Amino acid sequence: FFTIGLIGVQKGHEKKLQKLIPKALKKIYKKGISQDEIDATVMAIDFALREERRSGGPKALELMNKVMDSWNFGHHPAELLTPLQSFAKVKEELKKDKDYFRHLMEKYLVNDNGFISVTVEPSEKFLEERNKKEQEILETAEKTVDKKALKEELEALHKYQESADSEEALKCLKRLELSELPVDLPDFQPEIKTVSDITFLKAVQPTNGIVYFEVFFPCDTLSAEEYIDLPLFCDSLLDLGWQGKKWDKCILEANKIAGDISTNGLVGTVRKNQMAEAFKAEHKSKNFIGRDWGYF
Repeated sequence: FFTIGLIGVQKGHEKKLQKLIPKALKKIYKKGISQDEIDATVMAIDFALREERRSGGPKALELMNKVMDSWNFGHHPAELLTPLQSFAKVKEELKKDKDYFRHLMEKYLVNDNGFISVTVEPSEKFLEERNKKEQEILETAEKTVDKKALKEELEALHKYQESADSEEALKCLKRLELSELPVDLPDFQPEIKTVSDITFLKAVQPTNGIVYFEVFFPCDTLSAEEYIDLPLFCDSLLDLGWQGKKWDKCILEANKIAGDISTNGLVGTVRKNQMAEAFKAEHKSKNFIGRDWGYF
């Protein structure tokens, strides 16, 4: 699916939007897509496919989910493990055909007039209506379900849940012994140097070809009153233009050379342990540890 979603639409304007969206897509198709927009999009997708986004679990679980997603939808199990290879083919098509995107728009969005419109409205009676519907489903089930068959199914389920796995089944699960884990772990200590009065920290790690570059500005020189405005400042900074250019032009310019750009605040804290205290003492003269920052 290609989806377009709008939040906070005025009630009664749904049909206007149903006409506006196809009209806007045709207008974009006729006008064409600039090379800058294509370059920015390619950079964003390339970045997204390279970046390892962990959702709180081990890397192995993430890899397994990719295999399952590919397999479940009829592709080779390993296909989603190498999305950059698939995207490389798209980039080749873009090089060969400058109207590649327009051809895709023509095929899927301009000439295909079939679309589904879904409107979701808030209702103060939602929970009441849902509970009523659930009650109706339960009452219908009470009258139609074969209770004897249901009891037999539940008993079979409980018997299975309480049974122990066979030795043969357990051998299918790979186990790691402590002795198999590496003892000599890589040391990722950052390289620290100062040029003029600017301190540089550099850490080389496997990042799938992405360079993460951050610039920090000290905020602990601000007054207490000024600190209150820091969250608003960080939230709005990238929604403004610079050097006389409008915001959308600036973001497009940034997106051509960076997969993502963000800004935030960071409160510097020093952990109370021997390693942290030793690090702080070693680099005391550089005056960057334990401070507050705004960063890009």
